[in-house]
Amino acid sequence: MSIQIPSAAENNQIGDALGGLVLDHAGMAVVDAVATARTLAAVFGVRQWRRMVFRTEAVYRGTPETVGGTVLTGSLGPIKLELVQPTEGHWTAADVLRERGECLYHLGFRTGDLKTVQAGSANAGLVSMLTGLDAGGTALFEYLQPTDLPNLTIEVVGPEIPEGFVVESETLRFPAG
Repeated sequence: MSIQIPSAAENNQIGDALGGLVLDHAGMAVVDAVATARTLAAVFGVRQWRRMVFRTEAVYRGTPETVGGTVLTGSLGPIKLELVQPTEGHWTAADVLRERGECLYHLGFRTGDLKTVQAGSANAGLVSMLTGLDAGGTALFEYLQPTDLPNLTIEVVGPEIPEGFVVESETLRFPAG
């Protein structure tokens, strides 16, 4: 007897409600992104990482904040792993570290139309937790939380990262285990 697991296309209710999103990455809150990437290089062979330091204005749970962090992104097959080290402000990754420690905390999706996602999120049972803004106040990304899954955050990232959002960027390479 075989067990059939629905494909992503058959089981994409949130993606459909939000305009057909496709999974881009899994995000992990960490204390030290570089040290974690070095460990993952040794364990899983993820040798190349893109390191970005960011700082942006945001609205977190209805309150304006300046948030910042160091993010390392590496590929695990078709899915990217995003290591998020919060360095400034009160926001989701900082709260996760304080309340739960280092852990996987969000699934990240890309969209060409963040406004459609924002409009459809309430109908999909999602509550806005964090909205990252560019200098003009336009949303760059949105952290959404399903009302029935309080420990999972869904990040939806718009089509472009504006100039000034990333403060510094470099490629890091670590030796495999």
